[in-house]
Amino acid sequence: MDPRVQEELDRQDRDRQAEERKAEEKKIRRAFVETFTSDSGRIVLGQLRKEFYDVDGFVPGQPADSHALALQRNVVLRILTVLAEEADVPKEEQESAET
Repeated sequence: MDPRVQEELDRQDRDRQAEERKAEEKKIRRAFVETFTSDSGRIVLGQLRKEFYDVDGFVPGQPADSHALALQRNVVLRILTVLAEEADVPKEEQESAET
């Protein structure tokens, strides 16, 4: 096969994979919003914040415990970040992402 043809096929495959990843990310972000803006989701997120985010994550003399608390906090931070970012997305983009 001509190397230029193979190169073009490879580029098309990379583009297709990138589009699939982008579509999957949009789907996941919508799921975050749907989950954590529902009544039950707000309750769960509030509890997660109390237990893992709005607390001091430092345990004196216990670096492993401090690290574990930091990781738990990062999970809640990820949820909050996605919700904030999706709230900033213009309505037209949200609608086009849903189709």
